[in-house]
Amino acid sequence: MTTSFRSKALAAAITLAAVSAANASPFVINNGQDFGNNGSSSTSSIKSLGFTGTTATSIYLGNPAVAGTSVIDTNIASEMSAFGFTAGSKVAMDGLTPLTFAFPTFAGPLNIDALNNDPSGVADENGFATGVGTNKYGVVSPEGKTWGLTYQYKLLGQTTATDVQYTGGFLDIFYQTDANGAGAKQVLRLNVTGSQFQGVNLNLLGLVSFDFDDDGDNDADAFVQSFWKDELTNKSFYEHWSNGSNSAKWAINTNVVPPIPTLSQLWQSTDANGNPGALFRQSTLNGTLEFTVPEPGSLALFGLALAGMGFVRRKQSGK
Repeated sequence: MTTSFRSKALAAAITLAAVSAANASPFVINNGQDFGNNGSSSTSSIKSLGFTGTTATSIYLGNPAVAGTSVIDTNIASEMSAFGFTAGSKVAMDGLTPLTFAFPTFAGPLNIDALNNDPSGVADENGFATGVGTNKYGVVSPEGKTWGLTYQYKLLGQTTATDVQYTGGFLDIFYQTDANGAGAKQVLRLNVTGSQFQGVNLNLLGLVSFDFDDDGDNDADAFVQSFWKDELTNKSFYEHWSNGSNSAKWAINTNVVPPIPTLSQLWQSTDANGNPGALFRQSTLNGTLEFTVPEPGSLALFGLALAGMGFVRRKQSGK
């Protein structure tokens, strides 16, 4: 019976952790200004962030049809150039299909363009803008300037027989208050820990971080520390990160069609001596970004399950 209790306690702990990780946590963004003249410098409750029209460049260091080929996905111009990417008209690897490649330009292909507010409440985006067209960043109002979010990323993975598995890399999110992107301020790093393909749907998974250069230090000032706040626990993402529990997680859902590119989607670069270089595919992605922070009740139950396991071990050792 003791072994059975311990097994059930462990199963309960694992189940609670899995349930917590599967449910998106509502959050608010506090940019320190009251755009709505309602006494609050925060948005209303947000369920997810949305992006459309992301210019996504995949770099294949070998044949993507062969499992184990290294893949780099990025929208960072310097990373693209380092592997021989050039903009302009191309002919695909099938020798027939015309392709047009481009570097991402500010801000449309680089922006988060939707705060998906909780439909049960009143939507208050508190000055949020997409940065595109007439909805630009930095438009002056009596309360302050409109603002928005842009991002850059570098994902590392390998091809399989059917898709790509990502195991490393990052996504950086920036706070924007200038129409031209000057003075962008980083407010979050999303470290990639894994991925899952379901058909053409790609789920990227990872952990929230405020160590923006991966040197083991805290890179968040007071503004950044209070920028993201989880509503269920009433704590900032920074507080969850700084306690060292890795409890703040994220997930991106997007689609890649097809997961492994065809010859008609690929262009190959050449080096200065005319030798073949990396293969490139460029596509446009839409998707959502959600955050997950375990609810206080789940954490308490998780602790009770682990405590029960410890009690069993102590009881066994006392026999």
